[in-house]
Amino acid sequence: MIVVAFDTSDRVGSIALAVGAAAPSLAVLSPDAGPHGPRLLAEIHRLLSEAGLSLQAVDVVATTNGPGSFTGLRVGLATAQALGFGLGCRVGGVGTLHAQAEALRREGIRGVVTTTLDASRGEVYAAAFELADESVHEHLPPAVLLPARWLERLHATFGRAVPAFGAGAMAHPDAFSEARPAPPLAPALCAMVRDSPMSLSAAGPIYVRPSEAEVKFGRAPAFDLRQAIDAGERTGLH
Repeated sequence: MIVVAFDTSDRVGSIALAVGAAAPSLAVLSPDAGPHGPRLLAEIHRLLSEAGLSLQAVDVVATTNGPGSFTGLRVGLATAQALGFGLGCRVGGVGTLHAQAEALRREGIRGVVTTTLDASRGEVYAAAFELADESVHEHLPPAVLLPARWLERLHATFGRAVPAFGAGAMAHPDAFSEARPAPPLAPALCAMVRDSPMSLSAAGPIYVRPSEAEVKFGRAPAFDLRQAIDAGERTGLH
């Protein structure tokens, strides 16, 4: 099985290619190099070329589907859906905070953790998971809250401090005093697909926070492939 996976939900993104049982190859999308959108397909082609493969060899495309940057999610999902349509391959998504937890588990972290993303407006996207040798169990589903409110929820649930990972915790060191960065998510997505193909959900966005369109008009806009790609090229996903 050949799997291409990518994460464009945050300022630092990642792309991975897994060929059979070999360790995935990785490309990191740094915000210093410009918007993720224009580089995403180019980096996918580069990883495939270095492996001696063509795009037509891909069996599965996986991406994070939220929460995260609204534009980043839409660009990632649009790219995944375009590849699936063009190649006739399977496409699916994994929740971003769940993918963080899976990446941590595969790096040897065990026990209860909270995974986070910076939600701007002084808030964090966060969830809580228990990492075991062979599984990830969700204790608290994704939410968007002020850091103090999330810490209260953690303490009410677990009665103690919980190790925090990810950009949300890193952006609020006053609340998360020992926060640590999350590893790149794309290799974990590849491994999840390879180990458990049914772990993928439908490739639709999970925003958690209402979009501006929902706030203004009471509904989310239709997911438009071309508009999502164009928006990523204009804004740099941030």
